[in-house]
Amino acid sequence: MKLKQLEYLLETYNHSLNMSEAARVLNTTQPGISNGIRRLEEELGVDLLTRKGKRLGTTPAGERIVLLAREALQKVESIERAAEEFLHEDRGALRIATTHTQARYVLPAHIRNFREKYPLVSLHINQGTPAHLAELTLNGEVDFAIATEGFEHFTNLILAPCYTWNRSIVVPTGHPLTRVDRLTFWQTLRANLWLHTYLVLREAQVSLMRLRKRVCLQTSPSPRPIRTSSRNTCVLA
Repeated sequence: MKLKQLEYLLETYNHSLNMSEAARVLNTTQPGISNGIRRLEEELGVDLLTRKGKRLGTTPAGERIVLLAREALQKVESIERAAEEFLHEDRGALRIATTHTQARYVLPAHIRNFREKYPLVSLHINQGTPAHLAELTLNGEVDFAIATEGFEHFTNLILAPCYTWNRSIVVPTGHPLTRVDRLTFWQTLRANLWLHTYLVLREAQVSLMRLRKRVCLQTSPSPRPIRTSSRNTCVLA
């Protein structure tokens, strides 16, 4: 068994069993991919793919071995990277997955500091939803992810607190809420204030200027949804 054979199988699986696309990514030929997988099947003594004309599928054994192949290739890559880091401590690559808001508002200053300290390290930022971040991390496509919610997707990963995400309320000078020592959510509702939490705008791409413009007094004390979608938490007002 060769690592190249596992790579052929995994890349074919990653591209919906399209061997031509896998060959393009691996800079080889479609027959080379096909022959490599067949040799792997012969060595293992089990069928990994089902073949009906030009249509391919995966067998139960194939599904299992794809998972193991992914783990094996990730470990090989980790070994290569570890060796590279020892040889060249000031070089390498760092791959991070995070949300749009983190990438746009939180990380830029840290990225500048990182580049100044490690100019020869290649830094890659992948943006996506929490579910996508978890998938990228589990698949070994990134080194770690930075997220502020959606932790139910990270049950198979180690979670470590990084910083506190603060919520802010903007009110005019002299507003009654400025005289409250410990503010509660219900006090903001009774004050007819639109409550905007920067956290819930994590995927909305709303600038701080637009956020300030949307903070105003309302006549109704009952909260109602301002905005909600599959990518944005509902903001109450």
